[in-house]
Amino acid sequence: MSMEALFNQQGHFSVLHFDNVVRAFYAGDMTTAQPVLTAFQQHPDSWQVADQILEGSHVLQAKFIALQVLGKFIASRWKHLAQEQRLTIRNYIGSVIVSRSSNEATMQTEKAYLSKLNMVLVEIVKKEWPEEWPTFINEMVSSAHANLSLCENNLVILRLLSEDIFEASEELQAAWKTRRLKDQMVTDFGPVIELCHEVLSNRPSKKLVETTLESLSCFLKWMPPNVIFDTDLMPVLCSQIPSNAERAQRVDIMALKCCTEIAGRQDFPQKFQQKLVVLIQGVKHTIREMISMNGDITGLYRNENLNGEDIMYNYTLFVTTSLSCHGEAVAALDVQLLQQLHQDLLVLSTLDDDMEIWRMCAEYWVYLSSDKCSYMKQCNYIFRELRRITIGRIPNPDNVLLIDEEEDGIISREFVESSENPETFKITKHLLCNLVRMDVENDTESALRERLARNQTDSFVQWWKNLCQVSWSMGAIVGVLDPTQEFQLVNQCLADLDHVCVNSSDRIESIEPCILYIFSQYPNVLYQRQDLFSKVIGLVNKYLHDKETSIQKFAAHALVEICQGIRNNQALVRQDGGTMFLQDLLVHLPSLTMDLDVYQTCQVYHAIGCVLLTAPGHHEQHMQKLMDGLNQTLKMALYQTQQVESERLKTLTDVLRVNLAVCNSVNDIYESQLKEIYQELLTAYRFASEAGSNPLSNNFRERIKEQICLLLQTYIKSKHSISGNDQNLISPLLQEFVSSPPNKNDVSDIFATLIEKHLGNGEANVINEQLVRSVLEIAYFHVFERIYTEIKPDFASFYEKRSGFFRLVQAFIAYAFHELSTLLQEDKFTLIVDSILWGIQHPSHELSNQALEICSILLNRIAQVEDEDQQNALYSLYYMKILDIILHTITDYDRRTQFELQSQILAHLLELVQQGEIYTRLYPEGIGSNADYVQEHVRSKLMEIYPSLPQNQIDLVAQGMLEYSDDIARFRQDLIDFMADFRSSDDFSNDVILDQQTELELLGSLTR
Repeated sequence: MSMEALFNQQGHFSVLHFDNVVRAFYAGDMTTAQPVLTAFQQHPDSWQVADQILEGSHVLQAKFIALQVLGKFIASRWKHLAQEQRLTIRNYIGSVIVSRSSNEATMQTEKAYLSKLNMVLVEIVKKEWPEEWPTFINEMVSSAHANLSLCENNLVILRLLSEDIFEASEELQAAWKTRRLKDQMVTDFGPVIELCHEVLSNRPSKKLVETTLESLSCFLKWMPPNVIFDTDLMPVLCSQIPSNAERAQRVDIMALKCCTEIAGRQDFPQKFQQKLVVLIQGVKHTIREMISMNGDITGLYRNENLNGEDIMYNYTLFVTTSLSCHGEAVAALDVQLLQQLHQDLLVLSTLDDDMEIWRMCAEYWVYLSSDKCSYMKQCNYIFRELRRITIGRIPNPDNVLLIDEEEDGIISREFVESSENPETFKITKHLLCNLVRMDVENDTESALRERLARNQTDSFVQWWKNLCQVSWSMGAIVGVLDPTQEFQLVNQCLADLDHVCVNSSDRIESIEPCILYIFSQYPNVLYQRQDLFSKVIGLVNKYLHDKETSIQKFAAHALVEICQGIRNNQALVRQDGGTMFLQDLLVHLPSLTMDLDVYQTCQVYHAIGCVLLTAPGHHEQHMQKLMDGLNQTLKMALYQTQQVESERLKTLTDVLRVNLAVCNSVNDIYESQLKEIYQELLTAYRFASEAGSNPLSNNFRERIKEQICLLLQTYIKSKHSISGNDQNLISPLLQEFVSSPPNKNDVSDIFATLIEKHLGNGEANVINEQLVRSVLEIAYFHVFERIYTEIKPDFASFYEKRSGFFRLVQAFIAYAFHELSTLLQEDKFTLIVDSILWGIQHPSHELSNQALEICSILLNRIAQVEDEDQQNALYSLYYMKILDIILHTITDYDRRTQFELQSQILAHLLELVQQGEIYTRLYPEGIGSNADYVQEHVRSKLMEIYPSLPQNQIDLVAQGMLEYSDDIARFRQDLIDFMADFRSSDDFSNDVILDQQTELELLGSLTR
């Protein structure tokens, strides 16, 4: 099947044939139908048969495709048509819309089709209005009076136009055009407001009122203040909100959303503040008539028949928006209103069923309790109650143990690594910290102890929830109080918890996790209470031996938190560095890890490593005690060959993982352990490089190689610089890595880290030059060249190696530019630059961004070259190559998220020639200067990319790009406007044609 299949024997377009092709495509016949549809969509004259398809087709998807083609034509080539043709198309689309929207039943059954027609009309309006269609808005308002359904659709069209003008991306529409359309919209909008007012006053139908309010909500984002406040629009809006919850419907809640849009604007002049406060007062009064804030709001919230959830959500949004944006005005003009709104928010904050309502309230409370709020001191009366509410609303943080009681009374426990509401916890934590800072009467401690005291009478679920919220709240305010106050607070709460344990001995299994959580958050208090050390070790040991994995995870994480806290607390480090705690842990190490899997074992070793790092002196002895058992296990797995191969390989993998965990925690203290197992690491790597007996064996061997590489890289990262002794340890391992690299990630990351440590901290002058040369030669010839050869044929093969590869390239340019430009021949150094340019064109934006950043560093390095001849040679070789690639990618619409980096590099390139900072001649004979040559080159490249644009427009753009290259803000805005103009200009281009298969699939999803 081909494009010709769409034409009959007389050569006329056949709607019947087109329908058959579309049916075949959506029936799954991609092979034959898709090429025909793709060819049709890309054909420059396909728009001319759109009317035939819309009139004669019986397939909805076919009409969608016709409208899509017509829409693209309007967006890009509309001005090529004669005025008479444009008027004909405009009238035709208008008449189809009127015919479909004048009947309520038709409008509902063809809703998706009508929506697409509306969008096509909006595209026409943006091209024609106001110059060629000055009466558009008046026509829309006038025709709206014909019938209710037509009025409804006309308001939808006006809303779509408003959204396109006021909310359009700057990439899709030039700034100058957006400003012009905005000004015209404001000028012509009076009749639309009158229409909205008429509908809301008469309420001819629920559906029409709802559509009017939805459109009005959009208009209110930009509507002039005088239209809002100097007319009776506000009273009409408030009148739409019923005073009885039983009559509240979605249409009425939309009125509340409109009021929220007004309250959220911060561009109103001072003179309208009084009227704004009146609006806020009016909405508050209406809602209070609807909802008794002193009654059972939870019951109303849960009543689905009364829309209680929607009412309270939107009222919360209205109040928090009003106070966040205009709280100062409310406080200055109506203190009683401010108090009433705060009281309403306090009540809404107690709704346990809705975390989203609490999040909105908490965000406002954070503002109110901060120094940014000018009227905070007027509100001191609420903070005592707010502390108690906040403690009771805090969601669980990360890494806690959650406990529940099943219907049969059995208690279940689950370790939760990630909070269900991380953002809400963050906001609540911020609020609690603010409330503690302003607490001069020690009310925080009272609030926490009051909640603990409630445990005596509550049900188990509420009892446990109270307990957890006290411990989570204490964890949230770590570091806010001074050390003395903190010590007193923790000790008092721990004493209360001990009291709870005595009075609720049957629930001690639920209390102890809270105690351990508090210890994990306050290791400084733990360290000052030597009597608690044994208790902590006992609790950790107990939970590490629990049969439930989740309990083990919780205990291991708590131990890590405690040990990291000791490491990070400089006061403790200065005392004795946790030596006593370290000795306790080393003694109990075998017992602590005996029932753990490798993941928890790694956590325990990592935790002990944190304390070991702080212990004064004797690091090697402590390290030996910590690692002795593991080292013996490593040697047994390597040298006792009678073991089953899979068991040996798994043991090696596990031991290496634990070593990696320790290295991460002790940093360069790991050197003694590296020396201890150095020979075993070499042996293990060679053993893993051998072929395995089966796929499982090969997987284990690959993981062993990866672990050893990662271990060495982690050690190198921990070093401030690389010494000769380190090099003696590292070099043999590097040789092994290069001769048999891991298949997945390779070894480029290790060499990047090594180069950074060799040359990245300004100490290259004291390092053996031969050593540097050796590392760079291996990195270039044995790693860079090999990986680049593997990955450059396409953008998909060996994908895992690419991030590390570009990190190595960045290390070359950032830290070894001078050394490599001296060491390598010209063609070899050019290969590095070519890899950067290849990376810039990579479809993965993450990798492409990485390459762009490297390119920026490269240009800076060239500019810093002191030898003028060398600098000139580098510019001659690479300037034009880089310029071409950047021009090509910056005009690619699919790479618009990279525009900031691209434009920064392009401006830098153009500024170099504009300011005369390149002294070598980039141009051939006959051209006046580098700036003239580059401007002409940019102009010709833009002509290639945008062949349909007028030459004078291209000339102005190329000239402006050079002239404003030293003003990055102006440079970027002009580029954005230019590319937005192109996307709505004279011709189709590959930059704007979407992938046809994806587009057709999206069309299908609209009609399912």
